[in-house]
Amino acid sequence: MGFQSSSENVCNPLNILCFSWFFTYTAKDSCCMGEKKFAKLQNLQILLLYTNYISGKILAEIGLLKKLQVLRIGNNLLAGEITPTIGNLTELRVLALAYSQFNGSIPIGIGNLKRLISLDLQNNSDNGLIPEEIHGCEELKNFVASNNQLQGDIASSMGLLKSLKILNLPNTQIDRK
Repeated sequence: MGFQSSSENVCNPLNILCFSWFFTYTAKDSCCMGEKKFAKLQNLQILLLYTNYISGKILAEIGLLKKLQVLRIGNNLLAGEITPTIGNLTELRVLALAYSQFNGSIPIGIGNLKRLISLDLQNNSDNGLIPEEIHGCEELKNFVASNNQLQGDIASSMGLLKSLKILNLPNTQIDRK
């Protein structure tokens, strides 16, 4: 059964939210709140939902949270593709989706996250290539995607990431020539 917030008062002085209606569950237990609920969260800056046994997938509407700076929803049972609307979160500094069950490619919209400092995708089932658009993450310092099914060459545009300090890609299919 899906978990739903029982509270309508989702805004607080610290702009921290710990509810789960950003995710869908099974078709039977859907928790789709849509744009109307997300519009109420227009000032949300930090969303911390890690280690909560949340299942389902990330709703596309999460891309409406334009002021979001920290999104830490890893260590859950989340699955499916990482929604392309993640690329709409242009204020995002930390994106932590590790230790879940995401699969599919890293969305090319990731390149829109110019202020992103840390991208943690480790221990998922992400596959495909690291998108060339990653060079758009101009402030990226940490990129961790170990224990995934990423493949191909390291995106040549990663050489443009002048702030990059940590690149952690073991246990992937990335060609390290």
